[in-house]
Amino acid sequence: MMRPPWYAYEAQKLASNGYTVLCIGGGVALPGFSKVLESKKLTTYQGSPEMASVKGMYQLCETLATKKGV
Repeated sequence: MMRPPWYAYEAQKLASNGYTVLCIGGGVALPGFSKVLESKKLTTYQGSPEMASVKGMYQLCETLATKKGV
């Protein structure tokens, strides 16, 4: 059995402490995988794989701007 990489644990820990963790990239669009991530309180972007990273970064910027009142 393979264990998840350490950053998966860090992402879950951050999400449970109130941080928004965005999961982006083509792998998020795998069937059923986004539901697993969202069940762990992680946010996903499931648009076209070609634009997933760009849209995820944009979503992150929007979240940070909202928190700072911009």
